Amino acid sequence: MHGERDHFPMEYAPLPIAILDDHFRFVKVNRAMAKVHRITSEAHVGKTFDEVVPSLSPLILPLLAKVLATGVPAEGEITGEPAYLGHTRPWLAVCFPSGESEIAFMVLQATDRRIEDAVRSTNRHLE
Repeated sequence: MHGERDHFPMEYAPLPIAILDDHFRFVKVNRAMAKVHRITSEAHVGKTFDEVVPSLSPLILPLLAKVLATGVPAEGEITGEPAYLGHTRPWLAVCFPSGESEIAFMVLQATDRRIEDAVRSTNRHLE
């Protein structure tokens, strides 16, 4: 019983999560991320972050590049982006190494400091 869920356990996570390759092309995208970007998970695959979400590229691409170069998690706040999840409140973009030359990217509401603390704790553990 090895299906797609076994290879991508974050598929059903409530938070938007994606895996990108070392050229910042989407490898896998969970349902929440597909919903946010308003295109299917399959439509993401092979496309660059810049092609799918050009408005966020100036913020996210440096984070992805930092993770790729250093192997250390990086995070940045997304503010004033009304299209993102339909809210203008701040969001926390978190990028961290995932497997061989892949990067995981996830988005959290930055309004809850407890979540931010949990992410930082997880990042320290991953390091």
